[in-house]
Amino acid sequence: MKNIDHFDDFISLLENTMKEYRDIKTLIEKNNLSERFEDLQKTNELAMLFTVANSDLTISLKNLHIVNKDSERLFFVKNIFLTIHETIVAYQGNGKFINNLCQTYDETKDAYKTVTDNLRKFKKDHDYERYIIPMRNSISAHIDIDSFYDETIQIDIDKILEMTLHFGQEFLSTAISLIKILLKYLVNNFLSQSR
Repeated sequence: MKNIDHFDDFISLLENTMKEYRDIKTLIEKNNLSERFEDLQKTNELAMLFTVANSDLTISLKNLHIVNKDSERLFFVKNIFLTIHETIVAYQGNGKFINNLCQTYDETKDAYKTVTDNLRKFKKDHDYERYIIPMRNSISAHIDIDSFYDETIQIDIDKILEMTLHFGQEFLSTAISLIKILLKYLVNNFLSQSR
């Protein structure tokens, strides 16, 4: 009987959610806010991506200090290379979008430059093109059996810890701060235009 009540409540919640969604959609269309809403949605998705990346890297760093076996270390190292690379790809893939938004608000222009400079420095300091991408490709994204052992045997955990901390502290934290500022402006702008 409890299950039926639960499902009834859930169906009611879904019905209300659908009604609210239709109301919001009508409001957006009526006030010609679809572009602003898309900007808000895309920025929110970037915030989620950066937050998940930050969480993944934090968990991987924590566990690199705890685990004792090489196979366990390798698991977290693989995740680090994959997360760093995919985060950079996502940021660069949205670079024009982020730059355009940042040009709209004075407070974000300098923050955008800082994030971009920090990413450029990280990529240079940690040889992104010749170290991170090949490692990601051979041990994480595409396990290359021919080079897997050679690559993994040469992994320097201290270097990876330093690289991960640098990425998190210098790039990811500033990117998250920038996205938070953009979200604040976009939400305020969206709400003021929808009234």
